[in-house]
Amino acid sequence: MRHLIKTARLAMTFYRSFVFAPLLITIFAISCFLSYGFRVFAAILWLKILTNAVIWYQVREFKKKELYYYRNLGVSEKKLWVIVFVFDFSVLVAGIFIAKQFL
Repeated sequence: MRHLIKTARLAMTFYRSFVFAPLLITIFAISCFLSYGFRVFAAILWLKILTNAVIWYQVREFKKKELYYYRNLGVSEKKLWVIVFVFDFSVLVAGIFIAKQFL
């Protein structure tokens, strides 16, 4: 249990270093959903997938030393990214669910 909490905290610390871009894209996606409804849901998902791929590439290229830091703490790069992307998509789904209440 302790290892799980440590891993989650490290992943959130890692996510904080680039949270602005995914959060901005999530807000844009939710506003599109509010404007157009479910017609744009597939486009929103593809937008999120493609922008997450770009963010992954950018962070991986420009924060290599930081990734070594997390690896030395016992958290693999793959595990970091899985946690970050699951959290990011969860925020998107929760935002869409809340926005759906207003439609």
